Amino acid sequence: MSTDLNRLDNEITLITGASRGIGAGIAKLFAESGSYVIGTATTKEGAESISHRFNQDSTKGEGIVLDVSNSEDVHKMIKDLKERDL
Repeated sequence: MSTDLNRLDNEITLITGASRGIGAGIAKLFAESGSYVIGTATTKEGAESISHRFNQDSTKGEGIVLDVSNSEDVHKMIKDLKERDL
């Protein structure tokens, strides 16, 4: 039996700045490896584009709006994610 050590099935990955550039590329690689990716963007449009990309690529993930410089928002997002059944 062969095991693919690069697979991330049943894992959840949070990627900041996933709407473009290096963040988008990293999000794509993690999603293609089987991880459920939560990609953050600072705008609603950016978050929607992340979600659209996952749907278009038939990978698992979603985009959310998050300003990582706001610690209250970060703590709320972590709490919300813990309450979800991903």
